Amino acid sequence: MNVEQLLKKRNTIYGICALWIIFFHLYRQLACPNIPIVTNFLCIGNMGVDVFFFLSGLCLSLSAVKHKYSVVGWKAYFKRRLSRVLIPYLCVGIPYYLWSAFFERTGSLPHRLLRFLADLSSATFWLRGMSTTWYVFGIIIFYLLFPLLFTIVSSTGRKQLAFLITGMACFAVLSAYLPVIKNSIVLWSRLPVFTLGIILGTRDRTSYALSRSTRICLLVVLLLLFWLTSSMALTNTQNKIFIVCRLLLFAPMTVLLLTLVSDFGNGLRFFELLGTISLEIYLVHITILHPLAYWGYVERFNNRLYLILPFVSVAIAWLVKQLSDITRRIIHL
Repeated sequence: MNVEQLLKKRNTIYGICALWIIFFHLYRQLACPNIPIVTNFLCIGNMGVDVFFFLSGLCLSLSAVKHKYSVVGWKAYFKRRLSRVLIPYLCVGIPYYLWSAFFERTGSLPHRLLRFLADLSSATFWLRGMSTTWYVFGIIIFYLLFPLLFTIVSSTGRKQLAFLITGMACFAVLSAYLPVIKNSIVLWSRLPVFTLGIILGTRDRTSYALSRSTRICLLVVLLLLFWLTSSMALTNTQNKIFIVCRLLLFAPMTVLLLTLVSDFGNGLRFFELLGTISLEIYLVHITILHPLAYWGYVERFNNRLYLILPFVSVAIAWLVKQLSDITRRIIHL
């Protein structure tokens, strides 16, 4: 994988994946016609989250090596990374979960306030597996786990890394049956791909150009995994072990896709701009979609939402990004 070229296209990839995730959530809300390839592509749009986690692991590792966090300490790392996630989350999460507590919920005022705090603090997700913004809680957990994972990966030989990834994959599968943890299998099934990103960031990053035959072979394998995973996703089964195994297929698909992307092509300006506010786009679109569904506007707008929601989400996300930047400057973060 050409890491240097991949990093140059990082924001483009983030922007594309942000839109992919929006279309995935719309696909799950709307009764869309079954269009081959298009439907298969939409039904696995949650793979965009795996791409985010992989690139997060990679970029965190490169940053840790550059700033020598393992030597100088991790204080600056936690301060920078957690503020980048928490501030926009609070900007969007507080009004959304207040709305949820007082419009979606019933009960006394203390009960509603308790639900608000449980939702905002992620307690609902960890205890019951219910949360609109689970990705934010997930990235925070992975940020907290990163120093430990980085230390383990940095001190582990190449042969032992295979056992490490296998162990994490086994844990992801077992998480479907473990008490409490089973509520967050959507997160733990992404731990292997996050760790793969860390491994790539800590290893020799000498770039090797892929031959034409190698590209063709990788593309064929990627397409086979794509059809297998999308076919499984279209069955809409709720069996937990089935879901975990499907999500584990995203890890090799993510690596293959980014390997091919890193070897050719250039960044796209429009998607680069979207990539700079990808976290805000995720937060905004999902907190808009739920009230729309609650008030019945999803059925009213129907397929027009494929155009309306991305546009509105990007506009509001840009405003949230400006507010977050101002807040960080005020509190000196």
